[in-house]
Amino acid sequence: MIKEEISGLACKILSVFLIIQGVSAIANVLTYYITSPNIGNKYPGNIFFPLIFYVLLGILLWIFSNKLSKMMTKKESSDDSNENTKITPNDIQRISFSVLGLFFLVNSIPPIISGLTNYYAAHQFDSSIRWIPNVAGYATQFIIGLFILIGSQGLVNLLKAIRTAGVKEEHFEKRRIDD
Repeated sequence: MIKEEISGLACKILSVFLIIQGVSAIANVLTYYITSPNIGNKYPGNIFFPLIFYVLLGILLWIFSNKLSKMMTKKESSDDSNENTKITPNDIQRISFSVLGLFFLVNSIPPIISGLTNYYAAHQFDSSIRWIPNVAGYATQFIIGLFILIGSQGLVNLLKAIRTAGVKEEHFEKRRIDD
């Protein structure tokens, strides 16, 4: 497998996870919604609309997984065709960080939308006291996910620098050859 195939497969696995998570959440909420007479039919869109985003984002992630995998594994500077088939631990780490950042991004969008729709539907000060910290937490998760997705190569370089800190270069090269 080449780098693009591995990262595309990771994106597709994440998309299947999101679709399953969304369908499960919709089924649970639908069951609760039907069996609880206190909820009423006043705002069913506020309940189901954010949950549908899990499924939609999973489907979009599946559709665009090839384009995302090309962005995650773009060639640094060489056009050597053999370079694309050789997978190094740094490549695996970069792909893993990219998928992790993508997971944080996609997982934070539905709760943000849910918080916004609940806030606009309620228009009450009491609800904003609970809404602001909740949405702020998910917005922070969104920003962190974006930084992890965009800066995956920088994180790999940081981990490499931490691993090799204080180690002489020739000792590190010898250890790499022995492994």
